[in-house]
Amino acid sequence: MLTHTILEWQPFEYIITRDLIPVPIPNTFALLEYRLVPIENGARLIQTFSRATGPFLGRILSDRAIRRMEKRWQMSIDSFKTQIEKDLAMQP
Repeated sequence: MLTHTILEWQPFEYIITRDLIPVPIPNTFALLEYRLVPIENGARLIQTFSRATGPFLGRILSDRAIRRMEKRWQMSIDSFKTQIEKDLAMQP
C-alpha cells in the first residue's frame, strides 16, 4: 500500500503529493506532481517524480526500483491510451 499526502492541489490543474516509498527502509519519500495540460483535443496528464529523500539506503533502493518499473509503467500507460482511443472511436 502506498501512502500519499497531498501538499498542494489546484483542481483540474495539478496535485503535488509526498509519497511514502514501499521499500524496506522506513521514512523514504518522494514528491510526485500530476499536472493536466490543455492540448488541442483535450488534456495531457504529466506525472513527475522527484528523487527519493530519506535514509541513504532507502534512496538507493527507491531509485533502483523506479528504474526497474519504468517499462511496466509505460506498458500500463500504453494500454490505457489504447483503451481510451477505443472508447472514443465507439462514441457517436
